[in-house]
Amino acid sequence: GPSPGTPSPFETASMATLYHSPFCPHSRFIRLVLSEMGMEPTLMEERAWDRREAFLLINPAGTTPVLVEQTGLAVPGAGIIAEYLDETITPRLHPEDPVQRAKNRAWTDFLPTFADMVTGQAYSEDEAEYKADIAKIPQAFEKLEGALKTRKWQDASGADKYSTEIVLQGFNGVLTMLDGAPGSGGGGGGGGPRDDF
Repeated sequence: GPSPGTPSPFETASMATLYHSPFCPHSRFIRLVLSEMGMEPTLMEERAWDRREAFLLINPAGTTPVLVEQTGLAVPGAGIIAEYLDETITPRLHPEDPVQRAKNRAWTDFLPTFADMVTGQAYSEDEAEYKADIAKIPQAFEKLEGALKTRKWQDASGADKYSTEIVLQGFNGVLTMLDGAPGSGGGGGGGGPRDDF
């Protein structure tokens, strides 16, 4: 595929078509990504449940969203589309630092789940399912609100400033050197260099 910074085939609105469903959280996520990138593809509403033959030729899985460029290249799935766009179009939406990018991507992965928890009742088949779906709404916001942290800092003039950020809790991977050069302290996972993030 194109290297980072290389113009993507999707950069011009007239060259891209997004097959989407208006109420699908994955489609909404990609419409948001495209909007943030300043892209306005042609929107084609697709009812995945119809299993339309022409759409199945584009995406045999029959799921939305699918981004298709003029040459026919089809990129299916919200995560795949977002990664492709982020890696081929500048400026990137994710941070350049790999650790910060991993944290950001973890929240990006949560977005469709969040949207589904908040809007799932629209797909309820009966009252009991509707009530169960309504009960999920506070849980979605609790996770989001629980991750909001405000920190105080000072700008160059010494004025107090406050930033509210999403802090990904539980993202504490530990890298342990399993083997290393003799005398380096590595090996066997004991006492070797480690990087917590």
